[in-house]
Amino acid sequence: MRHLPAHLLLASALTLAPAGLSLASSASPPHPSVAPPNWRLPLAKSELIRPFTPPTRRYGRGHRGVDLAAAIGTTVCAPSEATITFAGQVNKVPTVVLAHSGGYRSTYQAVATPLKVGTKVAAGEIFGKVSASGHLAGPTCLHWGLLWGENYLDPLSLLPHLRTHLLPT
Repeated sequence: MRHLPAHLLLASALTLAPAGLSLASSASPPHPSVAPPNWRLPLAKSELIRPFTPPTRRYGRGHRGVDLAAAIGTTVCAPSEATITFAGQVNKVPTVVLAHSGGYRSTYQAVATPLKVGTKVAAGEIFGKVSASGHLAGPTCLHWGLLWGENYLDPLSLLPHLRTHLLPT
């Protein structure tokens, strides 16, 4: 599809590492001040290759999630306790949706799962694997989205134990 615009290239060099600082997105719509407990990254090792970019209006352009670098076959874990509410194809891309407490729904593309809709998964439990098909041309990645009601949120905003680092180019 498209490559990152020049103004996002520096952001593509961000990596994620544990720390005691909060990572909240000021561009995200408001959501509950108390995040569900035990939220974590869905991948064991993560490199942010494309950040969340909220649309300026409901159906406007934007990037409604984050892209995390991942090789084909990388296991994907539930960021918190959840129930699988969708597992199938969206526009020919394998997609999984998890429902979490507090009204949150997390989305995963291109992820295939052998589990059925209605299956409960624990925080940190493997529920799928990154597949060969992705939603953007370029490096293979996991697209991780987050919704609360009708609002798209930055999924990294629910991970208060992360901090970002800029890497030299």
